[in-house]
Amino acid sequence: MKKACLFIFFTFFILTPLSFGAMIEVDEIIESTQSIRAWEKSSGKALWRSEVAVQKGDGFIFVLEEGRGIYGNDKQNRNWRTESFFHHNNKQIVPYQTKYILKDEKGDIVTKLDKYFDAKDKQVVCIIDEKTKRYVFVDDLLERSALGIVLPHFPFVRGKEISQHLLTHEPAMYKVNFKPLGQETVEAGAESIECYKLEMTVDLGALNIIGAFVPKTYFWYNVKSPHRFVRYEGLESGLGTPYIVMQVDS
Repeated sequence: MKKACLFIFFTFFILTPLSFGAMIEVDEIIESTQSIRAWEKSSGKALWRSEVAVQKGDGFIFVLEEGRGIYGNDKQNRNWRTESFFHHNNKQIVPYQTKYILKDEKGDIVTKLDKYFDAKDKQVVCIIDEKTKRYVFVDDLLERSALGIVLPHFPFVRGKEISQHLLTHEPAMYKVNFKPLGQETVEAGAESIECYKLEMTVDLGALNIIGAFVPKTYFWYNVKSPHRFVRYEGLESGLGTPYIVMQVDS
């Protein structure tokens, strides 16, 4: 039943024309480094840690993530490195290239993913483990690694929902909705942080009933400017992966 529903979902997505709406505008990029820890939502078991750095220079924005720990459905020790380059044009974060490598504890490559973006010719090429997937470069495209630099600029106070297309590391492209849910206090170590809360859901259009198979995703960002990331709750990396909590390491 689940496989049949997912087949219907992907068929519907491919056949549905891509639509455009308001996008999250990014006024300024702030360089930063954050340490993040993750644990399993249901059991509270510690899983992994990562460090995410955002840098500017030479006309590009560079996002580097390095992580290690228990990762994925097989719950094995892994380490990974993601390097992503973006342009910042007219308040939009435009993806250029992403390289993602996942290794086992012996150092052998488990997954290698390269994404290449051509905004001019409207093409996206993803090469994962020597297999190629292609997508249309849509104007409201969000690359997974860009979430950390885009979502802090969400217009939280206006209270309006925004939809964009998200390209994950599976790789797969989804139309997602970001909905502000007001403010909430998050306990981060000994600190209580007042946060804006965002809900992200997959928009399945006429087949939205299948959304029952896709767990909801939540983000929390500090109310204080520049609204730094505080907490995430959702799937680890895509459909079928563990439901986790990620939080800034205070």
